Amino acid sequence: SKGRIMYNGGIVLNQVGHSAKALQNDLILNGELTLEDIAGELIEQNVKVSSLNGRCTANPRAIEIDNLDIRLEPNTSIGLQGKVIDYISLISDDSKAKLVGYLNVTNLNINDFISSDTTQNSGNPIEEISPIAFELNTTINGFQYNDFNAEEFKGKLTSDRKTILTENTQIKALQGVTKADLAIKPWGNNVLLDIVSKVEGVDITELFKQFNNFEQDEITYQHLSGTLNGNITAKVLMDQEYNPVLEKLYVKSDVEIINGALVNYKSLQELSKFVDIEDLMNVQFKQLNNTIEIFDGTIFIPKMQIQNSALNLELEGTHTFENEMKYQIGLSVAELLTKKANWIAKRRERRIEDNPNGGMTAYIIMEGTPDDLRIRYDRATVKETAKKELKKERENFIKALKGEETFEKKKDYDDVWDE
Repeated sequence: SKGRIMYNGGIVLNQVGHSAKALQNDLILNGELTLEDIAGELIEQNVKVSSLNGRCTANPRAIEIDNLDIRLEPNTSIGLQGKVIDYISLISDDSKAKLVGYLNVTNLNINDFISSDTTQNSGNPIEEISPIAFELNTTINGFQYNDFNAEEFKGKLTSDRKTILTENTQIKALQGVTKADLAIKPWGNNVLLDIVSKVEGVDITELFKQFNNFEQDEITYQHLSGTLNGNITAKVLMDQEYNPVLEKLYVKSDVEIINGALVNYKSLQELSKFVDIEDLMNVQFKQLNNTIEIFDGTIFIPKMQIQNSALNLELEGTHTFENEMKYQIGLSVAELLTKKANWIAKRRERRIEDNPNGGMTAYIIMEGTPDDLRIRYDRATVKETAKKELKKERENFIKALKGEETFEKKKDYDDVWDE
């Protein structure tokens, strides 16, 4: 470590008897603190400070922070201006001290500050997530976590020590804009990230690429394209190394995809061979709307339509994180495709029926894993029982969680999970 700390003023620290513990209101500062070219390393936090400069003035009510400039290796810069209110209580267990002001950060890479030493995980419940309460109008230019990159993060950052919140946050990333309210708080031995967001103009290919295909390899950024709009609510439980606990993940998304495409997706390739229609190898569509839920390690897809000039793919079903899938499909194709696939000759065998648009419709069940995918024609199941089966399966998953109510009826998310 190096640098200079200069204080010009008075310090009062009272102590009662032989106790080594100071009491609230025992510390009083009245003067000016100057920090010059301080450098060092916070070993446990894996943070290296290349320089710290700034000036603070203190009185019995607050510490005023005047343009504190912090440079962290490799290339992060932090500017802070504001004050610490009720700093006198900092040394007490129930501190009421609060930092308020403006925070500006450039090139913040969270990966640089996460320790790789897993022995630090004590396994004990986390009680506080911040050492001091704060309220900071925050701007971050250049943000990275894992492979996710954001151009700008702007919003109000607040904490009561037990929870960190962001209000009216705007995130420019993935070629679009996301407006979100975020919350981070302790959850037993883990940390819960709560997200309520509205996304506009997000590039789906980049979304899957930067989020590592959401920890699955069935549908990847190489298979998807399009522009995403919509509202997304997510509850992400993370361990003390900030890795997501996928079996506790909950997501609800009301989304719209514009000018989308699903290309060379293995399951659709198998379906394409089954129905003798090559157009399923590259399905393009102008617009798709749906509400999708993820919980208990399963993606629930209500009935949706993927339409283009040649075909209409009506699909609903479930897909687990272990790649166990069960889809009910209604495939309607134009007259030209029915002739190419010889559907007319095989309509009785495949239970294919005419549709009002002049083409034909086949009803199909597709289930299993990508390596053991079973596909069959089943008009009765798809048309009459698929919706009931999906609803029953979804209800069973919900009942496996704490309580009997659905997520929509639960007002307090903390009551949904067992810790």
